[in-house]
Amino acid sequence: MNYPIYRWCFRTEFQKLWNIPQPPDCFYLQGSETSLQLLSKLPERGLAVVGTRNPHAQSIEQLKRWISQLHHANLIILSGFARGIDACAHEAALQAGIPTIAVLGAGFHSNYPSQHRELRLRLLEANGLLVSEYHPDTEPRPHHFLKRNRILAGWSQATWVVQAAQPSGALNTAYWARELDRPCFAVPNYPGNPDFTGNQVLLDRDHSFTFWGIHSLGSVWLELATFPKGVQK
Repeated sequence: MNYPIYRWCFRTEFQKLWNIPQPPDCFYLQGSETSLQLLSKLPERGLAVVGTRNPHAQSIEQLKRWISQLHHANLIILSGFARGIDACAHEAALQAGIPTIAVLGAGFHSNYPSQHRELRLRLLEANGLLVSEYHPDTEPRPHHFLKRNRILAGWSQATWVVQAAQPSGALNTAYWARELDRPCFAVPNYPGNPDFTGNQVLLDRDHSFTFWGIHSLGSVWLELATFPKGVQK
């Protein structure tokens, strides 16, 4: 099935989605008519999930478990469709039946990253949504990915950093969350682990909240505050 690409310019009913730094003149959207309805729930029900392209196996397993526990929370998982944590977040959302939105750093016709063609199709088939501020013919460039992070943070009520070294694109998303006065959560690890230095910076210096489990998100979504700690599904 071919999914249409919409050129979506400023609309009054979704004015809040243009409340991001340097808003584009338009967004390009790909998905079904049903998936477009997800936009009406943003940023209030949006959770940005970001992290390294080379995560630990434990980080992947924990992320899958945590997202599965959100299947009744009426949230929308947003991520950047990159390798690693991003792809894992989209995959876990699909498996849990949670709506997911991918914010790309390139145009739709670039099919980047190429190894995610099947994931892209499954996301669309599940009434997920692909979003880009770039014309469909735009090739991926490093600065595009940093720029798109303001959309991830701006369209989400909170940002969750699963695993990040330093420097990291995930820290850039956390930066935009702070600039937009949105809470940021970071998963802790043992001190000195180089693969989690970004998380440690967020917790030590940038006053991010510690993510111990989905009950930690209860400071943003009250219905999650009472989720039993330590429960695994």
